[in-house]
Amino acid sequence: VDVTVVARGPLPDPLPTPLPDGVDVSHGLLSTARVLPMYDSAYAVAIPIARSDDRSHSTIGLTSLLEAMAMGKATVMTRNDYVGIDVEREGIGLTVPEGDVSAWRGAIRRLVENPREVEEMGIRARSLAEREFNLRNFSAEVERILRSVSRFRPRAR
Repeated sequence: VDVTVVARGPLPDPLPTPLPDGVDVSHGLLSTARVLPMYDSAYAVAIPIARSDDRSHSTIGLTSLLEAMAMGKATVMTRNDYVGIDVEREGIGLTVPEGDVSAWRGAIRRLVENPREVEEMGIRARSLAEREFNLRNFSAEVERILRSVSRFRPRAR
């Protein structure tokens, strides 16, 4: 299995050298034009999260999760109750406890050994993205928030 690691946070210093065959590491913020082909060719998407104290109650990982869903990919993700999407309940991926290497191995093994399940997770992920996380719903939520903080109320026509 070839692995592409796209990391924005801290990486081990130094990285093991040489990296194993089939492993490529890109570090830093990548453009959408560079990331989309990676998602497109991915078997599944892993979203490991290492939270620091100042980010312990954040939605870290949400953008990667939504991107993977939009691309129809199954995910393995560090459990984060603040992203607002329960990937296991939705049937779109697996979650693992933070820092649990054994759980990561088991989750990845499960996906590698069950390509039909991965395909079904990806289909459900794309469907959920289209149904719930679309421009119409996003725009309605932004409008609701703006109206709640504004004194402006449209006049009846």
